[in-house]
Amino acid sequence: MLAVGLQGSPRKGGNNSHTLSLFLSHLKEKGFQTETLHLSQMDFSFCIGCGSCEKTGWCILKDEFASVIAPMLRRAEIVVLASPVYFYGPSAQLKAMMDRGQMFWSRKYRLKLSDPLKKRRRGYVLSSAATSGQDLFSAIILNSRYFFDAIDAAYSGALTFREAEAKGALAARSDTQPRVASAADVVAGPLLPVKHRILFVCSDGAIKSRMAWAAASAITPGTFQFGHAGLAPQETFKTKCDAWMEKKKTDIRYAPVLSLKETLETTSPDIIVDMDGCLSKTPEVTPHITWDLPPTPPESDEEAISLMRAVESRVKKLLGTLNSNASS
Repeated sequence: MLAVGLQGSPRKGGNNSHTLSLFLSHLKEKGFQTETLHLSQMDFSFCIGCGSCEKTGWCILKDEFASVIAPMLRRAEIVVLASPVYFYGPSAQLKAMMDRGQMFWSRKYRLKLSDPLKKRRRGYVLSSAATSGQDLFSAIILNSRYFFDAIDAAYSGALTFREAEAKGALAARSDTQPRVASAADVVAGPLLPVKHRILFVCSDGAIKSRMAWAAASAITPGTFQFGHAGLAPQETFKTKCDAWMEKKKTDIRYAPVLSLKETLETTSPDIIVDMDGCLSKTPEVTPHITWDLPPTPPESDEEAISLMRAVESRVKKLLGTLNSNASS
């Protein structure tokens, strides 16, 4: 499980840095992987309103939004936006990032693509302001809600702090840490406790395991954690697989191709599914379940569609068995 914090404050070590750090630290204690993206230190452009993403689903701007931010947002199950209030709105850095989310809006509403994590992903807002006006946080929350809708993250609330102007003001308050911890618990609640960590492994890591991850994530939005990996990753197969899945309106464009080694360095699955017998050559990793799917990639759209159906069928059967065992 990945929790990503997007730090919109340009001030290092400020109040929003403090609350975001507390928030992610609390999630890390609960077993989440955490990442912080400091937007003021990243190189990405403003949305130029060209409309290209509405036709193609891709942004024409090649920068760190495309290469770093967008993939991180798509992989995350929790997305936290942190920003001070500037003129009753979010920081320029955070707003610029939100505007680039138009690409995700286009993929969802124009191209009708469905993100596998949409039932799992949750979004939260952290914000502080120097003054105490009644509507201080209205714009940030409204902007964030629309952004969360575009990236398929259910809005889970906002934690706001008034009269916090001086650097270190929130670190000095005794109520800051417990309020942040309580907010993090609310966001993480539907994803915890993790009942099973299931890792799908195939020979190339680009096709079957990513298909299984997508199917499982879409079917079971609750407390199961899913991963995917390849024994000998083949990045060259990724584009074809993405296109095959888009024919089914499933969006796995930002699901990376991962090696078994790097996956096991960051996760500890209790169920490893060998999808095509590839682990028979790897005695140090013993699968709990072995399927008999073909080890070679599909050579046509028809073969790919048939493979998708076979993968989905096996995933549904596996999850049905696990859910039945859990309820008995």
